[in-house]
Amino acid sequence: SKMGWHVTLTDSDECIGLLRRNVQQNDFEDNPPQVSLLDWTNHEYSQLCPPYDLIVGSDVVFLETLVGPLLQTLADLSEPSTNILICVEPRNEVTHQMFLDQASVPFEIKVISAKLDAEYQDGFVTLLQLKKRRLPKK
Repeated sequence: SKMGWHVTLTDSDECIGLLRRNVQQNDFEDNPPQVSLLDWTNHEYSQLCPPYDLIVGSDVVFLETLVGPLLQTLADLSEPSTNILICVEPRNEVTHQMFLDQASVPFEIKVISAKLDAEYQDGFVTLLQLKKRRLPKK
């Protein structure tokens, strides 16, 4: 947002207070980011302004029960031109594989961490780029 972009930061009910404090403690001058609650399980987006140009998620793939709701939320907030970057640390191999399998239906997936300069690579973290598939014209 310091570069003039409209930025929306989201988190769960448990973490939204800390996110708001972090925003307040940083100098965003005239363009502070919007902070909004986002619960992947209820699909309530009234405080948001989709579709977004860029969606970034870090440490969002962790529970099997949330894979479907996360993917539905990403689909709801994006369009085919949206760049979605997801940083994944595979803590649970079953959940990680479930995410990849289910995401491959509505999204094209590229592993881009392998293409980063060696200085920015980490053996524990994978950076994925998702692009929403275009629906075939009828």
